[in-house]
Amino acid sequence: MKTLSFHEYEQSKNQPLTLAEINVLRNRFRCTVTRTDSGDGLFNVQAADRVGTVLVDGPSIVVAPTLPVSRVLFLIAHAVDPAWTDDAVLDEKQTLTEAVAALFTHLCDRATRTGVLRGYRDRHDRLHTVRGRIDFTQQLRRSPGRDLPLAVSYQSHDE
Repeated sequence: MKTLSFHEYEQSKNQPLTLAEINVLRNRFRCTVTRTDSGDGLFNVQAADRVGTVLVDGPSIVVAPTLPVSRVLFLIAHAVDPAWTDDAVLDEKQTLTEAVAALFTHLCDRATRTGVLRGYRDRHDRLHTVRGRIDFTQQLRRSPGRDLPLAVSYQSHDE
């Protein structure tokens, strides 16, 4: 798989790009893309202030941050939710995608460590047997004069 790598606020010269890749660089990452003087399909790319990874018809485009990934995630966490500030799973050599995936799996593991939350949930179904209570309003509204299926409402205990 082809990967195009750029760094935030840096210029890359003589990059062979397709029209789809140029559009992604301009629209998603706000990069300045200019054709080189040689005229052989090569472009100069000046990256702006957006970082991330995007897949475009096969190749992936990566704009890496100038800061370490752990600091970028700290800034995101500071703006959104303090629960994401757990730096224990982050490594300085990780890419942004690897760091977000590692952080997400760490938070999922922490959330489900004591087990999945179980409880009662209200359900409204159309069944061939009575379970819970018959919902006469829905029964008459959806199938007047018909016996089955019955509109019922009940509670189920699940995860």
